[in-house]
Formats: sequence, structure tokens, C-alpha cells
Amino acid sequence: MNADDEICRVCRCEGAPDSPLFHPCKCTGSIRYVHQECLVEWLGHSKKTHCELCKAKFEFTKVYSESMPRTIPFTILCRKLASTLKQRVIFFTRVLLTFFCWTVLLPLIFKHVWNLNFKIGDTYTIHARNKTFTAPQKPGYFESISQITSSPRLNTLIANTAEGQVLTFVVTFILITAFLVREWVLQNAVQVADELQGQQFENVNQNNQAQAAAAAAQNLREVREARQRLAMVMEHLRERQEQRNLELQRNGSFEEIERARQRFALLGDNIREPQEEENDVDVDEIFNRQQLNQPALDLNDANSSNSVPVEFNSLHSQNVDYRDEVDSLRPQFNVDEQSSISHSSNASENIVDGAVTQANGIESDFTRVDHEPIIVNNDDENGNNESENEEVIEEDNLNRNVIAEAQNQVVADEERNAVARAAQIAEADDADDFDGILEFLGLRGPITGFLQNCLVIAFVVSVFLTTAVGIPYMSGRLMVEWILFIIHRPTFILRFILSFVNILFDWTVGGAFNIVKILTKLPLLSTVFVKLKLQGIFSSSFQQVSNNMYSWIYDHVFSSSDHAYESLIYYMKTGHKQVVQSFSIFPVFRVCQMFAVILKDFVENYSNRPVDRVFTTLIGYCMFTFLGISYLNRKQFLFNDPQIRNVELAFREVLRQCGSIAKFGIIFSIELVVFPIFCGILLSMCLIGTFKKLAAENLLNVMTVYPAQSIFLAWFIGITFMFEFAVFISMVRKIVRPGVLYFLRDPNDPQFHPIREILEKPMLFQLKKIGFSAILYFAFIIGCVGSVIHLLKSTGIIFPIEFTTKPAVFEAPIDLLALEILIFLSIKLFKPLELTRSFWRTLVSTFCRCLRLSSYVMGQRYSDEEGYYPKQYFSFLRRIISKPSDTENQDDGDKQKAKKDFVQDGFFLWCPSKDVVPVRQGAMLIPVTENGYEIFGEKKKVEENADYTITYAPSNFYKRLIALLLFCWICSTLVTVLLVFVPLSLGRAIYAWCFPNVVKHDFYAYAIGFYSISFPMYAIHASVKFLKLDYLRSLMNKLNLKIVMRSLVMALKYLLLAFLGIFILPLLLGAIWELYVAIPFRTIFNRGTLALDAFQNWVIGLFMLRMIYFTVTSNEERFVSRLFQDAFRDRWTNPQILPLLKNVLIPFTSALIAAVVLPSVFTYVTYPFLSSIFPSASKTLMYRLMHPIFLALLGLALLGRRFVETSSKWSQGIRDDLYLVGTRLHNFGESAPPAISESAEK
Repeated sequence: MNADDEICRVCRCEGAPDSPLFHPCKCTGSIRYVHQECLVEWLGHSKKTHCELCKAKFEFTKVYSESMPRTIPFTILCRKLASTLKQRVIFFTRVLLTFFCWTVLLPLIFKHVWNLNFKIGDTYTIHARNKTFTAPQKPGYFESISQITSSPRLNTLIANTAEGQVLTFVVTFILITAFLVREWVLQNAVQVADELQGQQFENVNQNNQAQAAAAAAQNLREVREARQRLAMVMEHLRERQEQRNLELQRNGSFEEIERARQRFALLGDNIREPQEEENDVDVDEIFNRQQLNQPALDLNDANSSNSVPVEFNSLHSQNVDYRDEVDSLRPQFNVDEQSSISHSSNASENIVDGAVTQANGIESDFTRVDHEPIIVNNDDENGNNESENEEVIEEDNLNRNVIAEAQNQVVADEERNAVARAAQIAEADDADDFDGILEFLGLRGPITGFLQNCLVIAFVVSVFLTTAVGIPYMSGRLMVEWILFIIHRPTFILRFILSFVNILFDWTVGGAFNIVKILTKLPLLSTVFVKLKLQGIFSSSFQQVSNNMYSWIYDHVFSSSDHAYESLIYYMKTGHKQVVQSFSIFPVFRVCQMFAVILKDFVENYSNRPVDRVFTTLIGYCMFTFLGISYLNRKQFLFNDPQIRNVELAFREVLRQCGSIAKFGIIFSIELVVFPIFCGILLSMCLIGTFKKLAAENLLNVMTVYPAQSIFLAWFIGITFMFEFAVFISMVRKIVRPGVLYFLRDPNDPQFHPIREILEKPMLFQLKKIGFSAILYFAFIIGCVGSVIHLLKSTGIIFPIEFTTKPAVFEAPIDLLALEILIFLSIKLFKPLELTRSFWRTLVSTFCRCLRLSSYVMGQRYSDEEGYYPKQYFSFLRRIISKPSDTENQDDGDKQKAKKDFVQDGFFLWCPSKDVVPVRQGAMLIPVTENGYEIFGEKKKVEENADYTITYAPSNFYKRLIALLLFCWICSTLVTVLLVFVPLSLGRAIYAWCFPNVVKHDFYAYAIGFYSISFPMYAIHASVKFLKLDYLRSLMNKLNLKIVMRSLVMALKYLLLAFLGIFILPLLLGAIWELYVAIPFRTIFNRGTLALDAFQNWVIGLFMLRMIYFTVTSNEERFVSRLFQDAFRDRWTNPQILPLLKNVLIPFTSALIAAVVLPSVFTYVTYPFLSSIFPSASKTLMYRLMHPIFLALLGLALLGRRFVETSSKWSQGIRDDLYLVGTRLHNFGESAPPAISESAEK
């Protein structure tokens, strides 16, 4: 690029003497030059220090003031130091304040709010008011934390703080989880609603197909009418164009006439006459052609005498109304070319080069023609104008190229600037997010804002705890205590009822008695009462009469029945004991009795225990759930005011959302928490007796003493079992025919949405489904796992397994190293997943051949499975041994020969051919004929469906399926027992022979036995495969001296690398561990003799070497990582190990040797001098402590270097703050001085 064309890449301006242009990077072209001010402003926005394209770093030189001294004055340094220390103190004080607020103050507030809720619930209840003794409050559940110091109050504060921190974490986790679940549920709920609405529309469309067809016919008629009207409009436009041509002829503008005719002729080529089409055209085929065939031409009129540049925009502006009408009615028709193209016989000869016209509708650059001048040449009168026209055309094309290049460059620059601006905006957003986080934590911004945030968080969390825990607990407490009050005091209820009856009796019978007593004093009635001998009764009061009657009933009725009552109570107690003993043999009764005991204990000992509080809170939630469901099921509003109804509608929506979230949370927690715990407990019960100390009493004791750890372990075992079971089902899906497992949901089904299913299906249906799954898992675990373990325990050969961790078998972790290596080799060599899949495929296919189920299960139809031979009793063996014959590939002669003694039986099934078929009750397996007609029922032909297929099913089909499952389980059990029994027995013998004085460890024994069997078997298999493929012969044919020498050199390289990596480096690293870490600590805490174990050091060094290797090769851009990649890129032909040895391994080995040897040599040389300074220190102690002393000195040297660098940066920062005037940019490749003064710059 010329100097005159040099412009700034940012402001697009040229350079000036006071503002020159620089080229600070390797880029060339329009982005090469830039002003320093523009570059600095751009770098300030982009936060970069290098070019974004060529990655070259921009070089600036600092310019200082002339008054800058050589050294900074001491007073200025002191003031800056004081200012820096003040800022650091303020910052660390703020950090301590925020740390105190987040970790101490807020947790304590939450803890006290938590305790206050429970205290209120415990105080304002009936049961608590009747209590006369209150247990002392304990410091918390963290007993180990609450005993740190000797001060009880401080211990209580520490325990409350720890509990508050846990509570804070739990509340934060619950709130975040609830928010995410709400968003998730609402999104899926919206999708479900959209899908339901789409299904409704689909049903409506299916029900109104006739109306849709009629509407389509009506639309087609309207389209035909529109085409006819369009033809009339085109004829009108043609007439207008002819009139316009006559006007132009009168004015003498022949060029515009010819151009307009040609444009209209080309437009007419792309229009089809509707009368020429005999077939109907679809609406989409008519109206989807709006953007095709818009030609643009540069024309040369042969009838003109001058070559005049004419702007196309004039013609465009004159005919804009014509074009708008045509574009608004774009459907294409054909018009007669002879009638539409007049006076255009020479049009093809007058097209300027560069404007291409295609009559078939190929697109051209119409936009370019609309904005560029068109050169119209006349060569009829003067033939010498051709050369001039060519020069004009060439100049015009050159100008166009220059303009196009400039436009392209501008567009490219704008694209780069847009990308840079987008990156800048993204970085600014990230920075704003980070600043917002720091401000929320209190590390930035005003401190009052942080304190306000703390108060708001404390208020919100307190309200949440009160709403989510306190109110349900208080409500549940009232409900439970009223129920327990009624249960505890039934006599109080009876007394209340009797007192009410007594009052009623006294009021009615006593009143009647008093009335009769008054009547007895009448003269006529007194004689009647005397004759009836009732006058003595009414001579006393009603109270005396009642007492006499009660005493008479007690003396004559209850006294004689005391013996019978005592006999009844005795027989009821003895009968109850006999019934309990009789029914205790049933497990269900024992479980019910256990729950009854637990319920009795809960009723008798109900207080403020954690279990009681959890149960009470659940009762409260159940109460509010019942009230919420009742309110939502109410069809009427509670209030008549419209504004209050709006509030009520919002409240209903909130309740619905809470119900959906609660429903999802309950189902999700049951399936992923409760269900795995249930499976884990079942598996733990099945494993009772398998280990030496694993008994039922020990298991129950551990679960009681350590409930949290036991629950987590049970959950982990259960979730692992469920995952393995899901992997097994997935493997079976790949083995059997698609559609066999249609009744089990495929997780890979794109139509399977578990969240939507939870939201759509009712809660009772979900619980029934979970209960059915629980029954299946219970039956599978107890029947398939527990039964096998019980049978093995009864033999006493394998179990119990002896496993211990103390004392350790090996002092060095050689077992972990060997386990890692052996597991890696096992996975790589044996490929257990493929081996397991092959085993099950062979097993299932073999049993399917025996049971004649290959067509249904495996999807392979064989003719010999569709019947039997009457005289052959072991035909299943013949089917296993013989090669199966496919019915489709069998010849007719073979079929006739096989049908002589062959008796066909069974039937065919219309069954699913995919696992994602919707399950229909009673319509999944339909017996049909081979041609697809139903055997039972209406005997009609089944509908053709791609999701279903016809397979053969033998007689006793379902019994054969059960037999298939049973045989597969038996064989797999036998194989599993063999895989456990044989290696364990062999390994126990080898382990006892190798380590006779060591504690028995069946884990090591099984590993030894398994690999003692598997590795020789694999060696035999690999040798047979190697000999079978004739590798040796092909290798011997290719051998020559050059290949042998290359192989020897490559082997020597690998041997050297293996020797360094397996022996030298691990030993050196182990020695460094011992000399710098282990021996000093042993010397400090134990001054006895020390012995070095080379084997242990080698193992530790090997682990350290592996960690170092994975650390340095984790980043592929590092130099060491690239060296390793280059070394092993051609590992079998030409490994580049020498650069790796030269640049990495040899320097690293030398450094390790120096770290081991130099401290000892220094001690040997300086021992006389050191012994004179430290006479009490022995020579051995000096040798032991010299290595950590060297390490400490090295650390101090590094700290000193770091301090010097920090001091230099700090003083340089002070210099820049006080005396820096500006910076000066340097061109790429120029050497920049470290700093210059202002006068030197001038």
C-alpha cells in the first residue's frame, strides 16, 4: 500500500505530524496502520494487550516527566506505604466483617429463629402445659464441636453457630432447588398445555375433513379467478407501456424505448398465460415463485447515433407504478412473445458484456443495475467508436472493481469490529456479573448496602422458616396433642358424657318425680298411692331415692358378677397371648406387631424429640394440603367483590403451582431417595451372614447408632443396584427383537417425558406405579439375589467372607497400585461389557432355539421351530447342534422333504415391533394367522401398521416364556457362582501359601485367584489367534537388516524410557519424600533408629510420578505436554524420545539427584564447623535435618525473590502515579527502550 493510502484502522483518517501513524503488529492491509490515541482508546474498551488477529503484543514505552528524580524520596515512600497499609487494613477489616456476618451472625439468627418456632409450638400446647419437668437444653447435635473448650457458654455458641451454618446451607439449597424446580415445572406445564391444545386442534381437523376439502376447492376456484383477473391486469399494463412508447418516440428518446421494450419482453418471457395450462396448479406452486426471474441488462441501442450515458434510475422512476403493480401480483403466466416483444429483433446483439440474460428464469444482480450507470453505445453511423466503447467499458469495470474492493474491505472491517464489540460486551457482562457477586458478598460497594442485604436476607429466611416449619409444626402439634389427649384420657371423656347424662336425667326424671310428689298430696290421689304402697318412695327427696337405687343395683348385680368379670379378664389375656404366639410365625403379622409397638412407644413417649417433631411437621403439612385441595376443588368464589376475586384467583394460581412443585418433589424424592434406600435395605438384609461379623443384630445396632451413615450407605447400595439393573435392561434391549420389552419404558425414547408424566398423571396413579415397582424389585431382590446367597450360605464353602482393614497387609500401598494396573489391563484386554453382552446373546439365543421362541424373542424365523417330530424326544438338542435354516432362504425341495414327518403347531402373534409403542390393554399380543387374520373374535384382518409385526408363537407360549426366564436365571446364577467360587478357592490357597503369617483377606485372595486364571487363559487365546492368523510367516517375509536395526533402536529407546520411568524416577521421588518429609517428622516425634524401605519408597515415588505426569500433561498447550505428544505420535515406527530425554527427563532426573545428594555432601563437608557450633547435635541428626533445612532455605530464597519483585512493582507503581506523563507506541519489530523522559521524546 502506498504512503498516500495509509489510514488509521480505527478512525479512518490519515497521519499528521503531531499524530503519526504506527504499524504495531504483523497485520497488513487496511488494518495495519493506527494512531496511538485510537489504539489506546480501543485497548481500553477491549481490555486486551495484543492484536486480536495476529496475536502480536503491542509495545509501549513509558514517558516520564523531566522533574522525576533518580530515586524516590523517602517521605513519599512512607506516605505511600501508609496509604497502602491503610487500604489493606480497611479491606481486611471489611473481609472480616463480611466473614463474620455470613458465617456467624446470620447462622445464629437462623438458629434462634428455628429454636423459637419449636419453642412456641412446644409451649402453647396442652401436653406442654401439663408438663411439670423440663429437660435442660443441650448445646446441639454436634457433640464433638460442643466440647472444644472448657467454657460451656462458648461451647454452646460454637455448636449453635455450626448448626446455624448447616441450617443456612440447607435453606439456601432448598430455596434454589425450589426455584429451579418451579421454572422446570412451569416450562413443562406450558409445553403440556400446548401439546393438549394441538391435539384438540388435530381432533377438530380430523372431525371436519369434509369442510376442509370444500374450503380447499373454494380456494382453488378463487385462485383461478385471480389468475384470470391477473391476465386482464397484464393486458392493461401492456397497453399502458405501448402508450408510453409512443410518447417517448415523440420526444426522440429511442434508447429508453428500446430498453423498456426489452425489459417488458424479458418480463413477458417469465409470465405464463393461464389459458395455456390444462392442469390445475396448486396454490403453493403459484404463489411461491415471487422472487424468481428478475433480469437486469446493460443494453446498447443500435439505432442511436450517440453514445450517451443514461441513468437507469430515470426509467425506473418513470415505471415504478408499473413495477409495483406487477410485483404485487407476482404469480407467473406466459404471454404471446410475438405480441409482447415488438421492435426487439436486435436486442440480443446489443447486450453489453457483463450483463447476462437468461430466458429460463436464472437470477441476476438487479440491485447492482439499479445503482450504477448504463453506457448506451451507437455503432451504426460510426464504426470507429467500438475501440472507444471498449476503453470506456474497461475503465468502468476498473472503477467498479475498485469500488467493490473498498466496499468489501469496509464490510470486512465492520465485521471484525462487530465481533470485537460482541466480545467486549460479553466480557463487560461477565465483569458486571462478577462485580455484582462481590457487591452482594460485601467486598465492594457501600457497607450500608451490604448490611441492608444481610437484614433483608435474615428477614426473608426467618419468614421462610416460620412459614415452612413453624406454622406446620404448631398446627400439627395441636392436632396430635388433641388426639393423644383423647387416647390418654378415655375416662375423662366417659365422665364428661356421664355428667351430661346425669344433668339431663336430674332435669327430666327429677322434675317428673317432684311433680308426682306434689300430686301425692292431693286427697283423691293420696289414697291411690297408699294402696299401691308408693307413698314411702315419694316421702323422701329425689337424691335419696337415686342413691338407694344405685346401692341396691350394686349390691344385687355387680357383687355377684365380680368373679365372672375377673375370669373374663384372665381368659382374654391368655387368649391374646396365644393368638400372638400363633400368628407370630407369619412375617406380615410380625411386621404389623412391630409397627404396633412403635406406635405404642410414640403415643406413650411423645415429646419434643427430633422424630416427634418431624412427624408433627408432616401432620401439619397434611392438614394444610387437605385444606388447599378442598379449597381448589371448590367451584365458587369466597367473595363477591371483583378486586378481591382477582386476589383470590392469584392465590389459587399460587396454590396450583405449589401443588405441582410439591407433587413433583414428592414423586422425585420417592423415586430417587426412598426407593433406593428401600432397595439398599433389602440388599443389606440379603447379605446378612455373608461376612464374618455381619449379623442381623449388628446391622440393626449400626443403623440405630449411626442412622445418617447407614441411610447414606443403603441409598448408595440401592442406587448402584438400580443403575446396574437399568444397564442390564438396556443390554437386553440390544439383544432381543425390538418390541419384546414394550411394557418397559425405554429411557432413550424421545417421546418419553417423565416430568410431563408426573404433572399429567394423578398422584394416586403415580403412587400405584411406584408401589408396583417396589413389589417387582422386592420379588427380584429376595427371589433372585437373596435365594442364591441363602443357598450358598447353607453350603458353608464360600461364606462368610473374611475382610479386615487392620492391621494392614502391606505397609506400602502396593495393593492400590496393583489394583489400578490390573483393573486397567482387565478392561483393556477382556472388555467385560462386550464379553457380558456376548454371553447373554449366546445364552438367550440358545434357549430360544430350545424353546422355539426365536421368532418372537430374537426376530429370526426358522422352519424347524414351527412344529415338532413325533418320534424325536430330544428335538431341542438337534436344534442346538444343527445349523438353523431360515424359512425365507429354504428351497422348495427341502421344504417338501421336511414336511413328511413334521407336525406343525402353534400360531402367529400380531405384536409390537418397536419398544416405543403405546400400551393398549388387551391389544398388544393378538393371535392371528400367517396372513394376518384374527383367530378369535371377528376373524378380520388386522390393520397394517409399521409399529407392529407378525411373529410365530409355539404352543404353551406363555409357559415357554416363563421357562426361558427361569433357565436364563439358573444359568446366569451358575456362571456367577463359578466366577466367585473358583477364583476365591484358588486365591485362598495361593494367599495362604504366600503369606502364611498374615491375616486372612478374601479380597486379596479373590484378586489373586481371578488373575491367576484369567491371564493364562487370555495368553492361550492370544497365542492361538496369533498362530491362526499366520503373523509369524508374514513377518519373516518382510524382515531385513534395516528393519531389524530400526526395531532394535526403537526397543532400546523404549527400554531406556521404561527404566527411567519405572525404576530411577520413582526411587528418586521416594527418596525425596523420605528425606524431606518422612524422616524429619519421625525424628521430631521419635528419636529412635530409622530404617528406609526401598520398596515402600519406590511405590510412593511411582504414585508421585503419576500425579506429576497427569499434572504437566493436563494442558495440551504446555511445552512438556507437546514433547510427550510428539514422542509418542509415531510410537511403533519412529518415536521421538531423544527430545523428550534432552529437554525434560534428563534435567528432571539431574534436579532430583541434586536434591538428594547436595544436602548430604554439604553436611559431610561442613560437619566439623557445624559440630563446633551445635555440639549437642549428633552427626545422624544433622544428616536427617539438613534436607528440610535446605528446603526451608530454598523457600526463603523464593520468598525473598518474591518480596523483591513485589517491592520493585510497588515502587514502579509509585513512580508511574507521580511522574508518568504518557506512553509512546512502537512499530512492530522496533526495539523499545525501557523508559524515556519528556524532553527526550520531544
